[in-house]
Amino acid sequence: MNKTQLTYHFQDGLGMKNPWSAIFLPYNWNSRNQIKIITAVADLKRLVDERNLSLKEVEKKVSNKFF
Repeated sequence: MNKTQLTYHFQDGLGMKNPWSAIFLPYNWNSRNQIKIITAVADLKRLVDERNLSLKEVEKKVSNKFF
């Protein structure tokens, strides 16, 4: 099975040179995991936006919830 990769592009006004961060969620990319993936993406986006963290930094902070 294929794990779900989540990529976040920071909007720093640099066009294609904007920084980005990526992690793999512990869910396989299939329809049975749709709700889990949507929930994880929404929660992680909120943390990235509110705390101005990379996905790698968020992954370390919430490793017990998703990973």
